[in-house]
Amino acid sequence: MKEIKLEEKELEKLKIDQNQSNIEVVINEIRIWKELDHPNIIKYYTSFVEKESVYIVMELVEGMNLAEYINNLKEKVNSVNDSCRAQK
Repeated sequence: MKEIKLEEKELEKLKIDQNQSNIEVVINEIRIWKELDHPNIIKYYTSFVEKESVYIVMELVEGMNLAEYINNLKEKVNSVNDSCRAQK
């Protein structure tokens, strides 16, 4: 495993022609995420590259996995939208 140092040019090795834009998006997201500090945003700890994959280490949020959280959030949004439509 190798930790990503965003200040270095380490990530250049990952830039393969067909994946170059995807890698750039990931790098940009990591750069933004590591600067964020808000109680409603999961904390970023570090990133590393292993076998041409980028891994992101983040804060553990107990209670449900990310897919369950997203589905739960979608259900809440749909419920609010239904309530708003019913009031019209």
